[in-house]
Amino acid sequence: MDGEEGTAILVKDGLTLSNIQRLPSRRGVLATYICMRIINKYEPSGAERKTERSSFYNEDITHLLPSTPAELILAGYF
Repeated sequence: MDGEEGTAILVKDGLTLSNIQRLPSRRGVLATYICMRIINKYEPSGAERKTERSSFYNEDITHLLPSTPAELILAGYF
């Protein structure tokens, strides 16, 4: 990625997020609100990035997914 692209989670003033984790590529971020996990992701797009997109879903994003059942909001660019 070039420049300052990446993902973010905006939250209303007064709400507290915890367990914030980011992918080194800046294409994904995870935060926890109470017991709910929120993931925002930005996958590589375009036919020429098919291999990169496959790697993103099979390797990168798995680091943000919960290993145990949890309430989850998955948002971002699909």
